[in-house]
Amino acid sequence: MNIRQENKHTMHIATQLFLKERNGEAMLLPAFEEYMLALGLSLAATGTIISKQLEDNSGVSENKTIKRDFAMSKGLEVSRKMVAFAMVQKDEEIRMQAQVPDLARFADTVIYAKLQGIYDLAFLHKLEAARFGITDTLLGALNSALLDYFVAIPRPRLNIDALKVLTQELTEHQERTAEILKVIDALVDTVKDSQPEFWQIYHNVRKLEHRGQRHLSLKLQVNDCGSGLGLHGVNLELEELADNGKAEDNLITMVQKIGKMGGANIKHLQSGTYLITVVKEGFLTQTIKAFVTKGELTRVMIEMVKNE
Repeated sequence: MNIRQENKHTMHIATQLFLKERNGEAMLLPAFEEYMLALGLSLAATGTIISKQLEDNSGVSENKTIKRDFAMSKGLEVSRKMVAFAMVQKDEEIRMQAQVPDLARFADTVIYAKLQGIYDLAFLHKLEAARFGITDTLLGALNSALLDYFVAIPRPRLNIDALKVLTQELTEHQERTAEILKVIDALVDTVKDSQPEFWQIYHNVRKLEHRGQRHLSLKLQVNDCGSGLGLHGVNLELEELADNGKAEDNLITMVQKIGKMGGANIKHLQSGTYLITVVKEGFLTQTIKAFVTKGELTRVMIEMVKNE
């Protein structure tokens, strides 16, 4: 996949995510559900092709780390909610099953098996645990992330002929996705006057191209634990830790504001351990550690709890 195809795929995914976030408004569009389903199927097929296409000489997918980290973030989100459910229910067995160890140092097969176990546990108890945030949407996101991660786990390298076939399939799927989005563009244009804010943001997302994405080191998303929506106005502090686990004056320290939708992209970090602190008025301050590998993208999701 070349840079142009990567940028196009990134824009397609961003458009899908926006439409999911604004589902209430989007569902009012005529025939929207039909085309949203078609978009999801097309992007899922494209993602599978990309994962296979990006295999390197050792058979390890270039984007495996991204898929693993995203699946882990979703798995941890489900785990936290299930632990809370188990503690309220005073069910020690579920609590033990729902807890997730530090997975970062385990093999892919072990990580996948543990996350799949978390999904199965939550699915089994989803009706009782619904009030703790175990929703079909969340479980669907975890299941999708697990599928993407499974595809990215190392397997024998494809030969040149197979890669050529995948390249052609990728082009065809992206063209199909573009045709579906043209129809959705037309549907969104029908509410340009009645819903100008929705219309404007949608078209802004459609123009996104993430050039230089390969230089991203850390992609952070901060959400409201209650609503699941991105939080704006959050202060972010990032500190690089020395090998002894302590912050030192000669290491990286930066402070910045989180973006309006709760996201932050940080580039050009060296390999190491970083301390991430997020602060917002009315919410409990949270601090976590993140491991960054130079040249790879680390994804971190933080859910902030209101300070009641």
